[in-house]
Amino acid sequence: MQSLKIFFVLVLISPLAGCISSDRNDATRLDPYLVKDINSGYLSSNPSEGVPIHQTKFVFPASDGSNGTTLWITDGTEKGTNMISGISIDKNADYSDSPNFELFSFGDLVFFEIWYGSHSSFWRTDGSTASFMVDLNELSRNDHYTPHVIVDSNLIFSSSGSEYRYNLEEEALTRMGTYNEGMTNIFEWRGEFFFSDDSALYHLNPLDFSRELIFDFDSENSLDEPIFWHKIRNLNNQQLLFCVGEEDYFVNTHICEEIWLTDGTSEGTRLFKENPRSGSWLSSGVGEIVDFEVLHGDIFISTNTEHLYQLHMDGNQTIVRDLFPGKADRIEELFATDDLIYFDAYDGSAHWYVSDGTYEGTKRWGAGEGYPDVIYELDNKLVLGFDEQGTYLFESDSAKKIGNENWARTIIGLTSTHLYISGESNNDDIGTELWAIQF
Repeated sequence: MQSLKIFFVLVLISPLAGCISSDRNDATRLDPYLVKDINSGYLSSNPSEGVPIHQTKFVFPASDGSNGTTLWITDGTEKGTNMISGISIDKNADYSDSPNFELFSFGDLVFFEIWYGSHSSFWRTDGSTASFMVDLNELSRNDHYTPHVIVDSNLIFSSSGSEYRYNLEEEALTRMGTYNEGMTNIFEWRGEFFFSDDSALYHLNPLDFSRELIFDFDSENSLDEPIFWHKIRNLNNQQLLFCVGEEDYFVNTHICEEIWLTDGTSEGTRLFKENPRSGSWLSSGVGEIVDFEVLHGDIFISTNTEHLYQLHMDGNQTIVRDLFPGKADRIEELFATDDLIYFDAYDGSAHWYVSDGTYEGTKRWGAGEGYPDVIYELDNKLVLGFDEQGTYLFESDSAKKIGNENWARTIIGLTSTHLYISGESNNDDIGTELWAIQF
């Protein structure tokens, strides 16, 4: 899970593009409320990054001062904030009173890893009680746990370079095998599961949980470096659209070298668009692809020069909007909700934009200055932060300012009903505790 590094956050909940203009800066004030003083008094419970469960509830680590750091659940009310029972941590040489938790949300279940130093174990909870699943350290394997998908009451997860299947009903563990990079980019599509491993696309057989090779890009690509995956999107429920490319170790990001399409078969997997290094795209003034998104069945790409483009199924592209006419601009990562695409663009300074895919509907939001960091994506919500901006809740046609700039706070999670914050109060009698904003 990524750590939270910024305090200034904008929450975007499917706003209407027509309501956003370049001078839109009006905002009313919305103050977070204290959910519960878990470690009562001036001491801190230090709630940290959590995950949603049952859509409207939130699971997070915190300490009440007497039980050490353990998991809690909240519905956004003081009465509905309680410790999850069943978690036992051996207080020996490998563990301490302050273990680390990494949480993974799977709808009505949360899987979590507890680790301290080189030792870790794997657990699950339904929000009321927790139960131990497996400790691979007992098998002389020392690694973290990465759950991927639940298929017919079987959790598929990776650890120690291997893949495992854990039957949640029978509580039985089966080792499935050792693979290159392990399962990544798992995507449920039309009731089936697809994933990548290093340079190949696979289908997960739901009967015996074996992997079926769809396409090996090493045999079709002359890149010197291994192939890495960037993003997978559903295109009109008929094809999957995805990017493959090289990993740039210097900037710790992935380069979108090629855009491919697949219908889930080897025969239906084909190269759709190659990133321009030379030739027709460069001669036509189109820059290198930085990112892509799908909105209402249409494909949009960002480039490192000039424009936001719509990419058509015949391979041609049209300009949606030149954001800075006469200047060399750069559009970076794209993020989509059901109705809009969000992105930042740079022409010497960075600005935040929103687009419905049309010229008129591509506009700048005045309060969004600087590069945003996306912290959370959930349902139709994006949580974003700007370097030197205040904190805003942006919903429909109104922007609401959250708290004030002098209040130390960190966003730790999001549900369909609340934004949760680990923060201090101006009241010295309360330490760092759990706060919330209700949508």
